[in-house]
Amino acid sequence: MRYSILFFTPALVALAAPGAQIEQIRNIDWEYELLGNKSPLERRARSEKSLDAIFKSLGKQYFGTCADRNLLNNAQNAEILKADFGQLTPENSGKWDTVEPTQGKFNFNDLDFLVNWATTNGKVVRGHNTLWYSQLPSWVSNINNKDTLTSVIQTHVGTEVGRYAGKILQWDVVNEMFDENGGLRDCVFSRLLGEDFVRIAFEAAKKADPAAKLYINDYNTVEKGASYKKTTGMISYVKKWIAAGIPIDGIGAQAHLMTGEAGNVAASLKLLCAAAPECALTEVDIVQASAADYVNTVKACVDIKNCVGVTIWGVRDPDSWRAASNPLLFNSGYSTKPAYGALVQTLGSMTATYKPTSAAPTSVAPTRTTVSTTPVVTSVGTTSIVATTSSYPDATSAACKVATVTETVYR
Repeated sequence: MRYSILFFTPALVALAAPGAQIEQIRNIDWEYELLGNKSPLERRARSEKSLDAIFKSLGKQYFGTCADRNLLNNAQNAEILKADFGQLTPENSGKWDTVEPTQGKFNFNDLDFLVNWATTNGKVVRGHNTLWYSQLPSWVSNINNKDTLTSVIQTHVGTEVGRYAGKILQWDVVNEMFDENGGLRDCVFSRLLGEDFVRIAFEAAKKADPAAKLYINDYNTVEKGASYKKTTGMISYVKKWIAAGIPIDGIGAQAHLMTGEAGNVAASLKLLCAAAPECALTEVDIVQASAADYVNTVKACVDIKNCVGVTIWGVRDPDSWRAASNPLLFNSGYSTKPAYGALVQTLGSMTATYKPTSAAPTSVAPTRTTVSTTPVVTSVGTTSIVATTSSYPDATSAACKVATVTETVYR
């Protein structure tokens, strides 16, 4: 039967439209066709321990990824989530336009689904996010009264964070609030409230869930180098706010990297992490997913004591918001790419000599369960570095406009 499939595959491709033939050939799972492995886990180059388990053995809290209901209902995607990742971030279901599209009318259906799925499967959750200039309903961006906006922020943040009190490890309370010059982004929040909207949001979150770790999250903070204005600006503001008593627990560096930018991560992340009690890499994806770039990026967190975790922004390339750049650890067939093997090899070798200097941070997440797998070790491949440029989506809304700098807005 296996040979009959191989025999007819070329014929089927030949019948396809000429423009689709190459893509169809590329998408054929030749390993499955030739070897007949029945399980997606058997077809992947799996390590004896999951990436999450290896990462935790280095004193960290989690190695995670993002998803929403559609991908959690995808059996192959869910299988990988259970086997390889220990933390789950909602990609879109926690954002304002989904949670409160109309004032006072909250919709938590998809976020409830994700939190329940994570709890059932022993995963911790990073909440993402309560306040962001993009994916913001027009009823919020059109507010023109300071007191009204203050009340709206307090209600929205308090309601969302409070609903999951005790169930979510970390929250991105404020997301992407800086411009590329290191100042406050021009948006409805900063226009009406100045920088005080940060205090309002963080105090509301702290009141709603005193145990959750509260983060400020942004992009181009490790991507461009330690002296980049956005990086130094974020550090200055965060230090000032923490000194003033604003309950900021952590800095999230998104790390949406172009090829070769991983060389900037270690020095930049070290400075960011020194400005707050803890830090994390929160949305990692790398154009062309170079093995060396992934190793350098993740190792930067390993080498910093208060960097508590890494989140890869998706599982497989076609589901990434940067799909054309093939930026993730799994390909379209849910098979591991060379970067996955390189991480397993590099991080695994570090566990042999790792000596914790202090107890790992205590998690406030639900009780974890162990996912048992029996993977197979295969050799680690390499990938060449390809210089490339990409056209990213511009998610700038009417609520926030940066007049002096053209920016890439990341998810």
